Amino acid sequence: MTASLLARGMGRGRDEETKSHEEQRRAEAQPTEGRGFRGTAGGGQWAAGHRLRGPVRVCRVFGRGLLSGADDHRIPLSHNKGPGGPSDRRMLLESRHWDWATRENPSTGPSNAPLNRSDLTGARRVALECEKGREAGMEAWRYALLSLLLGGLTVWGSENLFWSMPAADLTPVQWGLTVVAYAIAAAVALSAVIWAGLGGWPAVFLGAAIVGYMSEGVIVGTIYQPSPPLFFLVWTPLAWHALITGGVAFGLGRAGAALGPWRMALVWGAYGLFGAFWAQYWVSERSDLGATLALAVYLIGCGLVVVLAHVVMDRIGTLPRPKPWVLWIAPGIAAAVWVAQSIADPNPMRVVLPVILALILWVMRRLGDRSRPVSLGGPVPVWQHGLFLITPVLVVVLAPMGWAQGWGTLGANWIVAVLSILGSVVWLGRLVWRAARTARR
Repeated sequence: MTASLLARGMGRGRDEETKSHEEQRRAEAQPTEGRGFRGTAGGGQWAAGHRLRGPVRVCRVFGRGLLSGADDHRIPLSHNKGPGGPSDRRMLLESRHWDWATRENPSTGPSNAPLNRSDLTGARRVALECEKGREAGMEAWRYALLSLLLGGLTVWGSENLFWSMPAADLTPVQWGLTVVAYAIAAAVALSAVIWAGLGGWPAVFLGAAIVGYMSEGVIVGTIYQPSPPLFFLVWTPLAWHALITGGVAFGLGRAGAALGPWRMALVWGAYGLFGAFWAQYWVSERSDLGATLALAVYLIGCGLVVVLAHVVMDRIGTLPRPKPWVLWIAPGIAAAVWVAQSIADPNPMRVVLPVILALILWVMRRLGDRSRPVSLGGPVPVWQHGLFLITPVLVVVLAPMGWAQGWGTLGANWIVAVLSILGSVVWLGRLVWRAARTARR
């Protein structure tokens, strides 16, 4: 009998404790004036100071590693496979759908607390919409910043390294305007990559190819030269912009977390030797070559822009996703300039630009996956990004030695052109073949 009474007492105590917890949970869930409803979204606490009617989207920014697998570290612009990962220096904007009419959240399930709709006001709805607008604005600013960084990086790889020595009449203002022009071209490529949801090395190569065709087909008209036939359609948009600048300066530069500092030092060393070899071609074209302060500023000084670009991209983390109308600004500007140029100079060869861009966009859309965010690669320490300066230092030191020896007869231009054209055409052909065999998403 004593045991029975004890059991009843313990059971009653558990019932009262359960009831107390249930009442406390309902009290916390019940909205009252001056206190916002509290809930969980993806495991984190948030407090909404407004009670709204209907489904709304609750957004929060939190630190989370973007690369969730070992393979992701080896691929720049890789798709994120899920939360968590080796990096905690990333900021991911994540949304969770919360239905305020039923108080149901996918993470926590429905709540039985009643909702007093008479307490809801339009002002509070507007307040949350303004917050969402600010978040969309931040994505647009991230998009603009990333475009500018890519523009500066591309100018160094496709202009400074390509020409080796600055022109005698080049001014800082002209160089800055070139960065702006390349930033618009990079924004066109960035819009295409975001629109297609493309990641990995295909995004690196095809995105850089779009930058190449924007610079060689809109900023200047190199690709429309008739002789030799179709040569300039590949050189330099694919061969230099996509393969060399995109693949090395950007692609391998974003793979530092996978390669490590020693391998990155070797990569930048090889890049510097390549630049010094290519510079030998200019002996037969220019008479102003030499080991001057202008050469060091042109290559090493401007090379700091590449280091800065990679450091800031570590902080950006993932490709931004602004509103669709933002993605159309740069392509609209490029299209308007191309139409105006075509009216002023109705060259039939101008048709090749929209044709090749249509092919690239088709491949990107077939291979893309818009359901997941795209990472810019794993972060590395600032000093590791600084190893990039090995490249311009080697060019500044070695190129003048070759110029003094008159090695321009080596034909560096044709050696580089043939090898890079073959490599870029093969890469593009493999991507087209892969896209043709991929089911439409």
